Amino acid sequence: FPTRRSSDLVSLSEAAWRAAPTDAAAVSGASAANAVLADLLTDLEQYTDAIPLRRRAQELARKMVELKPGDVELERSLALTEKRLGALLGVAKRYPECREEYQQARAIDERRCERNPSDMRAKLDLSYDYSDLGWVSARMGTFDDALAFHRRALALREEAAAADPKDQRAATSVASSTDRIGVLLHKMGDWNGSLRELQRALVLYEDLVKRWSADWGSVRSLAEVHVDMAETLVETAAQRATPAARQREYRERAFAEYQKAVSLYEGLRDKGVLPGAALKHIGELKADQGKIRLASR
Repeated sequence: FPTRRSSDLVSLSEAAWRAAPTDAAAVSGASAANAVLADLLTDLEQYTDAIPLRRRAQELARKMVELKPGDVELERSLALTEKRLGALLGVAKRYPECREEYQQARAIDERRCERNPSDMRAKLDLSYDYSDLGWVSARMGTFDDALAFHRRALALREEAAAADPKDQRAATSVASSTDRIGVLLHKMGDWNGSLRELQRALVLYEDLVKRWSADWGSVRSLAEVHVDMAETLVETAAQRATPAARQREYRERAFAEYQKAVSLYEGLRDKGVLPGAALKHIGELKADQGKIRLASR
């Protein structure tokens, strides 16, 4: 029923736009209606049907910019529309197309930064473009490109965080980029580099949890970094060049990291703020701890 109602709304809003193609409100309404239906279909994992709707929302967002050239908020909305299409294409594993959409969003946000170098919101928006490009580059197997994009994202985020220490979005994004770099270095086989970045990410997320104690999202992210750390330690222990004594040390540390993650997840569960879909993750982490015990015998 929600999709049927949304489909009817798309038809009505498209008809209103065709009747008044230069009416900004009509264009905006049609774009929003297509985006809502695309979101509903995406939630149902009907990506083939959602992608054309997301493209249509993008086309209409471009028309809005054409109707009101120079409007900063409309340009920002267009970049967000490009990124949402890119994210949908990424979920559908259409990575080259995904990358192209993220590049278009990047171009828009870069122009915003060039026009106003002191606009920290624009710089943070651009950092998300770089982060997204890092994600899709890694999916395409171009790890060096991915690392470069993530480092550029981190530099922008650190600049924004330094400009306003009270900016939670900036502080959180710094921690996120640091974690992503650590995970990527793991994939690239740089175990020591990965462990350094992940340790730094842990410190950053612990600080976020202290400063914004009601932000359960930061607690969950902290738990995930403990998992990332544990997985890197397990991989490091498994390397042939790792001495036996170091292998035991790394496995013990990995076990402790998994335990910290479990405790954080269980705390969120007990507070009733852990999504139901994540509940099974607790059991999975305990199973990973069991594997470490077996490997240590």
